[in-house]
Amino acid sequence: MKLKDEVAMKVRYSLLILVLIISMLVLAVSMSKEQVEYVYYGYIPWNIYWFKPKYPHPREFEGVLIDEETVRSSAPLVIIGNHEDTHVKVFKLPLQLLEEFTLGKMEYRIVRLPNATFFKVVTSKPTTVLLMGGAPVDNWPEEPPEKWINRVTIPMFLISTEGSYVGKEFIFLATCHITPPGWDGGTFRVFALEDSEVKLYDEKGEVVASFRLKANEVKWLPLKGFRIYRLVSTGNIMACICTPRIGYPMFYPSPTGGFVGKVFYGPFADKFEPETAYRYIITSTEDTKVRLIDLDHRIKLEEIEVKGGEKVVPAKVGMNMIIESDKPIVVLMGDWFIGTGISFMGLRAGESACIYIPEGEAYLFAYRDTTVMIDGVPRKVRADEWIPLPTKGVYRISVDNTVLIQIIFYRHPPIKWLKTYWTVGWVEKLEWPLGLKAFASIIPSVQGIEITPKVTLKPLLVGGFPVWIYVAIIVVIIVLALIAWRILRR
Repeated sequence: MKLKDEVAMKVRYSLLILVLIISMLVLAVSMSKEQVEYVYYGYIPWNIYWFKPKYPHPREFEGVLIDEETVRSSAPLVIIGNHEDTHVKVFKLPLQLLEEFTLGKMEYRIVRLPNATFFKVVTSKPTTVLLMGGAPVDNWPEEPPEKWINRVTIPMFLISTEGSYVGKEFIFLATCHITPPGWDGGTFRVFALEDSEVKLYDEKGEVVASFRLKANEVKWLPLKGFRIYRLVSTGNIMACICTPRIGYPMFYPSPTGGFVGKVFYGPFADKFEPETAYRYIITSTEDTKVRLIDLDHRIKLEEIEVKGGEKVVPAKVGMNMIIESDKPIVVLMGDWFIGTGISFMGLRAGESACIYIPEGEAYLFAYRDTTVMIDGVPRKVRADEWIPLPTKGVYRISVDNTVLIQIIFYRHPPIKWLKTYWTVGWVEKLEWPLGLKAFASIIPSVQGIEITPKVTLKPLLVGGFPVWIYVAIIVVIIVLALIAWRILRR
């Protein structure tokens, strides 16, 4: 009897251990699955088209028609492998599997999706997922975009091979063209957060550029458009494609992670004329002081106050800037007159932000069951679902789980013509919403938004005046000294 009891006890212990092992394996598999899944969401705009004058010159301002050659019924989703053996699934929401494939490093696949489609991409490793469309770009690589007269350089920040906007390696498709005449530098910029040695490789693996940067320095580069590049650095950097004037909407990521932060690096614009609509917008949930620093000349351009819940449009601008704030802010750039396009941003779990959402459409995507507060009104959003967001204003949005937000900016008639945009006087004749002539944006993964980059930002030593002012003062002093010397010699 005693032997039977001992055997029974051993069996029970063995079963208990077996159950524990199985439970641990299930938990490990579950955790592993969650760790290796990178999820991207988005929406294909319904209005992919542009316009042409109804009458020939000199009556081109008297009417407008939709240009049939620019009308598109679908858009390409370009997925580029950042690592070898990356498994990819593309879904039409709600969860209809469209394609499944595996990518190697620098390999890409194009998935065309119909207009007005909500989609989800799931990858086993961080991947570059680029949504683009419109007549000037969407026939790549079959037809070179250069055939279009109105070529476009669509601005966007790049995402590193590890999933955040800060890193040491970036693989991307350059949505730009060779630098046009009269533009200094190029259409590609690298911002060094740390001392870095940087190399740029083309699709063949050949080095096309090599340079060194100190922390807080910027490098401009010309790129051949619509080619895949690999950017490698020894230190942490940020990089973006841009033009001297940013005519497409673009949210600025923070080097500390996410899109709500106290520090931002980036390109802005060469100048703001009184009537132009190129503007950057700053919002915050709290009253805060914001400092605008010209990164090229190492000077403080302006210090402004931002009221919580309101938007501020600063008057000062530099080609490359650092924006510093006492409290967390959100930064958005665009041409708010006739610019159109898409941009993505995200909120982390527990974050609250005031976000300016322009005219057009905007959607919030949830990866997990999420409670969303919009101006104090709660909404429940289930995993893999989306909700439309209000537009044309500043909205306070809070979330208890990380979410992705996409804006699709376009205006509805009537639109008042800004005289400085003399070639588009036809906008006052519009009878339809503005379409999207061309658009592109790299989509951040939900997991990438949650990353806090391991980087220590170095303070920038800021002078009181631009260097040229000091040079001018020295020249004046020398001239006065020479005059005084000649007078004394008489």
